[in-house]
Amino acid sequence: MTHTHINKNNIPVYAEQKIIQTDLKSKDILKTKTPIPDNFLKLESETGNYCGSTNPKWKDKPLCERFGFTHEEKWITLDIPHTLMKELDLPLGEDISYPVYISPQVLERQPVCGGLTIENKKEIIIDKLSNKDQETQTDLTSQQILNQINQLQQEDNLNQQTIINLQGEIAELENKLTEIEGLKKFWENEWLAENRKAKQKINNLTNERDNLAQEKEELEREKEQLTTQKDNEITELKRQVKKLEEEKEKLQGELEREKGWWDKWMNDKEKVIWGKETDVSFHYNLNLGFYSNKNGDIQNLVGVNIFSLPFYNYRISKEYYYHKKAIKELIYEYYKNQP
Repeated sequence: MTHTHINKNNIPVYAEQKIIQTDLKSKDILKTKTPIPDNFLKLESETGNYCGSTNPKWKDKPLCERFGFTHEEKWITLDIPHTLMKELDLPLGEDISYPVYISPQVLERQPVCGGLTIENKKEIIIDKLSNKDQETQTDLTSQQILNQINQLQQEDNLNQQTIINLQGEIAELENKLTEIEGLKKFWENEWLAENRKAKQKINNLTNERDNLAQEKEELEREKEQLTTQKDNEITELKRQVKKLEEEKEKLQGELEREKGWWDKWMNDKEKVIWGKETDVSFHYNLNLGFYSNKNGDIQNLVGVNIFSLPFYNYRISKEYYYHKKAIKELIYEYYKNQP
C-alpha cells in the first residue's frame, strides 16, 4: 500500500487538487463576458503604457499607478489607486495588456497632479476576455451548460467516492498505526524493565565490589596490626632470649668458677681422702643433717676432711670414708633438695 499525503481537512492532497481543478473548470465554463455599457469609452493603448507610480507625498491624490492612453487622438493620463488595482486583479509596475473602457464622466474631471484619477470600480472595465492574446470566449447554450454541469457532477461524485475510499485506507492505516504504537509501547516497557534490572544488577555488583574493597581494606589493617604485634612479640622474645643468653653466660661463668673450685677440691689429696667404691646409695636428710642408705640405716657423712662443706657434720674414722663417686652423688642430692 502506497503512502497517501493528507491535508488538514483529512482529504488526500491529490484529491483536493482534483476538486480545485474541477471547481475552476466549472467557473470558467459558467463565466460570461461582462457587458460593456454603450456610453463607455474605449481607450487605445500600445506596449509601454505604464508610466510609474505617483508621488506618495501628494496630499490631494492617493498612491496610484499611472498609465498613458489615447482617445480620439487625444492623450489621456489615467491614475488607478493601488487599492483599486488589487480589486481589478492587476499587477503593480506592469503594462495593462487588456482593452480598457472608462466612464465618460472621468474625462469631465480636472486632472490632479497631471492625471485623471479613477475613483471606483464602476468607472473602469478591464476586458480580460478580449485581450491582445486573442482569448476566445464561447457563448454556450443552456443545454451545453447543463451537460457540462452534469459531467462535473459525475466527476465530483467520482471524487467523493475516491475520498471515501481514501478515508477507508486512512482508517486502516490509523488502526495499523495504533497497533504499531501499542507494540512500540510494549517494547518500550520491556526495555525499561530490562534496563531497570540491569541497573539494579549493576548497583548490586557495585555494592558487592565496594563491600569487598572495604573488607579487603579491613583485612589489610588487621594484617598490618597483626604484623606489628608479631614484630613486637618477636622483638620482645629476642630481647628475652638475649637476656636469657646473658644470664646463661653469667651462670656459665659462675659454673665455670664453681667447677674450677670443685675440680681443685676433688683433686686436692691433702684435703680429701677417698675410700673404696661401693654399691651403697646414700641420701641426704635435710631435717636430720645426715645421709642414710637405701635400707634406712643411718650413715654419717664420711670421707672428707673439709670443714667448710655445708653438709659436713663431724669427723669419723677412715674406715668409713666414701669413694669419689658417692660424694658427687651426695653433693648433687644436697643441692637438688635445697629450698
